[in-house]
Amino acid sequence: MRTRVLLGPMPAILRDILDETFGSQDDVMLVGTCNEDAALRSAVDASSPDVVVVGVEQHDQAGGYVDLFRAHPDLRLLAIRNDARSAAMHEFRVRHCNVPVLSSATILAAVRAGCDGITERMSAPTVRERG
Repeated sequence: MRTRVLLGPMPAILRDILDETFGSQDDVMLVGTCNEDAALRSAVDASSPDVVVVGVEQHDQAGGYVDLFRAHPDLRLLAIRNDARSAAMHEFRVRHCNVPVLSSATILAAVRAGCDGITERMSAPTVRERG
């Protein structure tokens, strides 16, 4: 089953990077974009994404999406800082996890499996650790 992703408000350069990152994945499908916070709820209602990705100045700004979570409790929200230096996955249940190393691989892990995907990705042994 493909993970359905909606791109929310964010800088154009970040949107371009995410378009390319998600567009090359067989298990991730972009279901739309929304450039304005005011229209985000309607875009989510219309496209039924699994994950919404937004650009934020700080991760704690994701609290502004509480009404969106109330309407769609299974939704995951990946908040990427507008400077693309870090990100955090937010879920309706009281759960928050930082994305410790921001890369295409960790963004995809977050989109595919939420906080569990980030934890698994970060705890998997690297090639160097395997010997």
